[in-house]
Amino acid sequence: MPRIAPATHRTLERDAGRDAPARDARARTPWRHGMALWWLVMAGESVNGSLRELVFEPWLGAVVAGRIGFAMAAALVLAIATLFAPWMQAATPPAQLRIGGLWAALTLAFEAALARVMGLSLDAFVADYDPARGGLMLAGLLWLLLAPMLGARLADAVARH
Repeated sequence: MPRIAPATHRTLERDAGRDAPARDARARTPWRHGMALWWLVMAGESVNGSLRELVFEPWLGAVVAGRIGFAMAAALVLAIATLFAPWMQAATPPAQLRIGGLWAALTLAFEAALARVMGLSLDAFVADYDPARGGLMLAGLLWLLLAPMLGARLADAVARH
């Protein structure tokens, strides 16, 4: 490998250092915005869960209320991902999938912690993720993974028309 002349090396260091803070901030922005939006999703999901338990379950039963709650949650997540897609600044599908992966991982950790605090058994927790037992959480995590990418595409389509 050719050796870089000392003057050239100092110039490269100076030039790289000058732009480094701005470049680092731009690289972190989608993650910070993704995290902020995850908190918004969790707040909306909490309201959705309360509505499901207090309004829909007594009226329609747990199974139907769960399905309605899932559909409402999916719509909420897509709405947030679409409305905030430009602000999120995840411009490419891989970046959008990384934000979706963050949302899914944080949600799984949040749900596991919540189950522990509420004293749910491991079997009850796993049942929520098992489609064979009627659990929809696995589908919900997949939706969270894809939502930033789908929301960005939907936002782009709306902006074009």
